[in-house]
Amino acid sequence: YLRAFAGGEVLRLAEATEAQLGMEEWLVIQDRVRLREDARRRLTEALETALRLGQDVARVSLRAGGGGWSAPRSYRSDWAPLVEPRPGLFSGNSPLGACPECKGYGRAVTFDYMRGIIPEKSISDGALKMISSATLSACYRDFVRANKLARAVRMNVPWNELTQREQDWVIYGEAPDMDVWQAFDRGLWYGYKGIKDDMERHAHKMSARLFLSFYRVYSICPACHGGRLRPEALAFTIGGRTVPEVQAMPMEELLPWLDGHVMPRLGADRSLQQAVRELRSRVAYLCEVGLGYIAAHRLTRSLSGGEIERVSLTACLGAALTETLFVLDEPTVGLHARDTARLIGAMRRLARRGNTLVVVEHEEAVMRAADYLVDMGPGSGAVGGQLVYAGAPAGIAQAAGSLTGAYLGGARCIAVPQQRRKAKKGQVLRIEGASCHNLRDFSVDIPLGVYNCLTGVSGSGKSTLACQVLYGSVHPDSLDDEDEVSVRALHGLDHLADVVLVDQSPIVRTPRSTPAVYIGVFEDIRALFTAEPAAQARGLKPGYFSFNSGDGRCPRCSGLGQEKVEMQFLSDIFVPCALCHGTRYTPQALTITLLGYNMAEMLAMDVRSALALFRREKGARPRRIAERLQVLEDVGLGHLGLGQPLNTLSGGENQRLKLAHILVDALT
Repeated sequence: YLRAFAGGEVLRLAEATEAQLGMEEWLVIQDRVRLREDARRRLTEALETALRLGQDVARVSLRAGGGGWSAPRSYRSDWAPLVEPRPGLFSGNSPLGACPECKGYGRAVTFDYMRGIIPEKSISDGALKMISSATLSACYRDFVRANKLARAVRMNVPWNELTQREQDWVIYGEAPDMDVWQAFDRGLWYGYKGIKDDMERHAHKMSARLFLSFYRVYSICPACHGGRLRPEALAFTIGGRTVPEVQAMPMEELLPWLDGHVMPRLGADRSLQQAVRELRSRVAYLCEVGLGYIAAHRLTRSLSGGEIERVSLTACLGAALTETLFVLDEPTVGLHARDTARLIGAMRRLARRGNTLVVVEHEEAVMRAADYLVDMGPGSGAVGGQLVYAGAPAGIAQAAGSLTGAYLGGARCIAVPQQRRKAKKGQVLRIEGASCHNLRDFSVDIPLGVYNCLTGVSGSGKSTLACQVLYGSVHPDSLDDEDEVSVRALHGLDHLADVVLVDQSPIVRTPRSTPAVYIGVFEDIRALFTAEPAAQARGLKPGYFSFNSGDGRCPRCSGLGQEKVEMQFLSDIFVPCALCHGTRYTPQALTITLLGYNMAEMLAMDVRSALALFRREKGARPRRIAERLQVLEDVGLGHLGLGQPLNTLSGGENQRLKLAHILVDALT
């Protein structure tokens, strides 16, 4: 090498002085090339050699005309300081790609000081809710004493009208760098922040953890701004968009973007072509079933029931399976008629590929669209389980004893009310400025005392309005941290005693709860068993007949009626108890009978039979039992067993049982 670059000049090594060569930095010159088209090959070779000998680093300096050389600009052939691109780098669920601040969740836990402040009140009237309790009353006295000395905050002015300096003084205190005790010793106000920091130092105490949990909220991560990825992942773009920006695009925008910016740049890489084709196929399916407005980064838990059904079906469509049996359990739950037609089209597409679909459904459009219809019945529970009709949908109207055929053929119908109720005069539930999910400054009046119905296509915001806005405003503890509900005003709650939510979530997940326990008849039944002469002679109490805690329950299965067999790496199985054979009780407890039935036989009886049994009896307890069982019969649950575990009920049965519980409470 004959030349070096130092101090902005090209030096010949043979002629350079010791002072020039002793500079802090000098670079060996690999080549000097004029930027012409015919010199492209020479330039490429020079760069490759410089990168190889320079350990993946080369520097380039330019000179225009007869001017001086520009400052050298570095180029690298390795990934430093970037991270080598791997699939995990672009996933918030991978340790390689997750944002180090929020761990890939997109949200960070922050401390919301405003939860401890009532903005409409002045400090004298109790605006400082955090330190107004008896537990932190000493902190309030510290605040008053420090404020008298500093005269920093006006006590009789509403919080909303205080200056930013005054509000900051309350929240952050006079000496933000001091802890509570240092500030206290000097007579300074330590602020809400000082209280929070002190609680965090004592987080081993339950009271401190409860305090912190009340004020902790989830907010957008300040590091990744909700993108979930580390900064190195954001250095890679396609069409000028990063991964979080692509995930934030609605499907109806993502599809043309894939066609315009991704598909033309695939090259000859077959594996990449296959991946992009699969991606495009799934995005296209989501658009076809009416989910083009949904973005890829949308949380699954924020989807409505109808949206989840269509996303699940899209996964099946995108899998391109054939010769497969698909079992769909009521896929139209929560779907609008427009979306039902799209769902039927998607199911037909699966069938055309050679697949078989078995759909549990009672939506009229789905039944009429089926190729083959199987009607079971004729009733529910013990009067069900029979084949009523099997064949083409057109023939079910002539099937004798088929309730489904009677409705499809027009012999029966749901009657339209001849007269509508009128709302209570002057009683309206008024929602003003509600914002949550896709509701933006939403306002509506809901009349009270009538049967209101929220309708609209799937994903239009019905469940958000009912569950998050209405129910969540009255019961804020039911809201999740991700449910950012904002309501400017909610008028008319003074006309209501309570707000109750009945949804499809299961009541319990334990087999120990039963319909008899849930609606409160089991206690009366146990009291009647206790009143029997045989029980009186033995001095038994009602608790003896409880299969959850009584002495009369089976000691082996503890009243469960079954035993769990652990299967190591497989799912656990339950088998009938070898001692009580599923009756839940000891032989001694089963010797006592009521109206000719022991307790195991009574729990095995369905609601309809038990209603007929207790309706014939006299007395306050049998009458109360009959009234409550009648409610179950009225909501269509007469087929349930009194001792049937609640975790075996369907979604519809769960809803009706919750409604029955509300009606039973109204009886008392």
